[in-house]
Amino acid sequence: MTRLLVTGATGFIGSELLRQIQPGAYEIYAVSRHAPPERTADVTWYEIDLLDEAAVKALFAQVAPTHLIHLAWDPGGPDYRTTARNLDWLVAGVTLARAFRENGGRRAVFAGTCAEYERELSLYAACKAALAETVSAYAYADGWHFAWGRIYWPYGPRGAPHRLVPYVIERLLSGEVARCSPGVQTRDFVHVSDVANGMLTLLEGDVDGPADVGTGEGTRVRTLVESIAQQIGREDLIRFDGATPPAGEPDVVVASPAVLRSAGWHPRPLLEGLAETIDWYRARERNPA
Repeated sequence: MTRLLVTGATGFIGSELLRQIQPGAYEIYAVSRHAPPERTADVTWYEIDLLDEAAVKALFAQVAPTHLIHLAWDPGGPDYRTTARNLDWLVAGVTLARAFRENGGRRAVFAGTCAEYERELSLYAACKAALAETVSAYAYADGWHFAWGRIYWPYGPRGAPHRLVPYVIERLLSGEVARCSPGVQTRDFVHVSDVANGMLTLLEGDVDGPADVGTGEGTRVRTLVESIAQQIGREDLIRFDGATPPAGEPDVVVASPAVLRSAGWHPRPLLEGLAETIDWYRARERNPA
């Protein structure tokens, strides 16, 4: 049986990824810092701190996964771009890669970020880019397979409340004003289920190296917010009088998804993804439990 270990398994992308894995495709092991909200018979869970080198080495020695999807990083906060914790996660990523290979690992996929293209703007982006380059070189030199999925702006059900899409949806559904930035920047918004599917596509294919996990279509932030408001029917509650983006942030960031598309990956259109997301939040309002 092919053994797959997933880190960050209770996160936004990780939990969706576990839902998409076909039954019987892998012997699945999932890692999280805290206990998962629910356990299933087909997943073996481990609760460890991935910054604990000894715990990581012991885990990989015990499980000996043949495949790895590494999604975990610092849980994030207002200072995620600049915090020195990014250095810890860079070291942890290298430790994971080495423990994986030294215990028979054959193919790994790590989660990157589109921020790498502007790595000089933040420690977060620089550390992600450094991890990609280091592990890519290690895999090439040692003869195993490694892909790096550069994730763009994911949205969808179960998103963190402070993120743009869930913030706007929840405010409008509750009849409250949603205050947003002027929204002049253009971004590539990709549904979380498509992100998860993209990472699995990389795992199950033969692509090595970096691949953009984005739609290839740019949308102005203002247009995104207006689309949500139109679908909910509460355009009257939108205000574009919030804080402007941080200085130096690029005006346009859009993926080049040719690598994933050549492997058969096709993300859904934005309006379709937003409609599905809004429906999920509406259903949660009706049945909060």
